[in-house]
Amino acid sequence: MISICRNTFDEIQNALGIRKPECGGVLGARPNEPISKFYFDISGISTDDSYTPDYEKINEILEEWAKDGVQMVGMIHSHGNEGNFPSCGDLYYCEQIIRSNPAISEFLLPIATANPFAVFVYRVRFNQKLYVSAESYQIV
Repeated sequence: MISICRNTFDEIQNALGIRKPECGGVLGARPNEPISKFYFDISGISTDDSYTPDYEKINEILEEWAKDGVQMVGMIHSHGNEGNFPSCGDLYYCEQIIRSNPAISEFLLPIATANPFAVFVYRVRFNQKLYVSAESYQIV
């Protein structure tokens, strides 16, 4: 089960729950601890059907988090209420992250919907092919 700190969950809801779909951000945690960091990617590119992260800014954030022992554990973004499962493009993006970072064996890819606000968490693993599993989560 995935654990998310209450204040982090609230930050996610305040960022993604009030905007149109296809915006997002990065999630971070210290090893073996709940997700405690969320950076809303305000400079990412959002269209009606896609979200493209601002990689340069996110890399700056990840460098800052690393100084405090926090690692990127996933990316969350929003879909319209009809789509609570990662798209093919979302999964391709995850595969590229995992392939380009040998230290990452899995990646969280939560999808948020806005009306009503809900979060659907998926764990993505890559071992010669992509494996996606729905995960339950708790707010701590």
